[in-house]
Amino acid sequence: MPGGAYFSAPLVEQAAQGTGLDNSTKATINYWFRHVWEFTWFLYPTIPWISQTYDVSLGKLILWGTPFTLAACLSGYFILLRSLPHTKGKRFQPQKDKLRLLFQSTWPLILLLGLFAVLETLLGWWDKQSGFVLPKNSGLVLALLICLIWQIRKNKFQLRQIGQTFFNPTNRKLFLIILGVMIFQQFLIKSQMANKLATTFSDLGIPLLALILILPMLVGIIVGYSLSVISASLPIVLATASQMGSSIPLPALLMAAWVAGFYGCMLSPAHSCFPLTREYFQAKWDIMYRQLILCILPVLGVALGWLVLGNL
Repeated sequence: MPGGAYFSAPLVEQAAQGTGLDNSTKATINYWFRHVWEFTWFLYPTIPWISQTYDVSLGKLILWGTPFTLAACLSGYFILLRSLPHTKGKRFQPQKDKLRLLFQSTWPLILLLGLFAVLETLLGWWDKQSGFVLPKNSGLVLALLICLIWQIRKNKFQLRQIGQTFFNPTNRKLFLIILGVMIFQQFLIKSQMANKLATTFSDLGIPLLALILILPMLVGIIVGYSLSVISASLPIVLATASQMGSSIPLPALLMAAWVAGFYGCMLSPAHSCFPLTREYFQAKWDIMYRQLILCILPVLGVALGWLVLGNL
């Protein structure tokens, strides 16, 4: 959801009442924790795109991304939440009607997760047993279709409402962005531009580890959209690693470039969630940047550690 941090901001504002947190810290908490799922939530467009482009199963890609989501959660906790004062509040007493409402609100998500897990397992087994290879990410596509049809029937959507949902301006914009990203990525590959840039970087003697982290991060700071960053920088990173005869395995290369590129996006004012969150809380740019950098460094450290171990 573009600018989705604006949606969660009132929830953070309410939860932070009585804690004495300053506006800038509340803004950083909202911005940071909204994005910790980038490497594991399979509906973020970057995950199915990487899975499809580099022939990695969604399950394997989510497994590779899990350490980084955990690192982001821990980093955010120690930097932003650990010093929170303990406040006395009402003891939690679950109420049946509220629990029922919570379940009804999250049921489509629970259904999607369950279907995705079951269909990915069944279709993977089918591929091995039958020898008939289904298109990549068929489990995700089927799970989404089943949930979509179920929601349309349950809510009794009319054809006009369905059309308005699918063809609203935001969806059209996202579709054009994704289409442009795919075309640009194919241009990099087919034109051999990625290989030419890789040769240039190799000839300049730029250390591979520095290139893997710095190039995607710089592109992320400029562009501010993770899918665009990954499509532009990953082909160059992988081609450069190949040119230099690197022994770093694909998971380490891919995840390190992805993590660096994404956190470049997080530092970019072009990432719409950033200025919207700052505006909502009337936060200070310098404080938010300082807190974000402190949160990002440990996660980058995990990526660098994986690279170093993979290069041994």
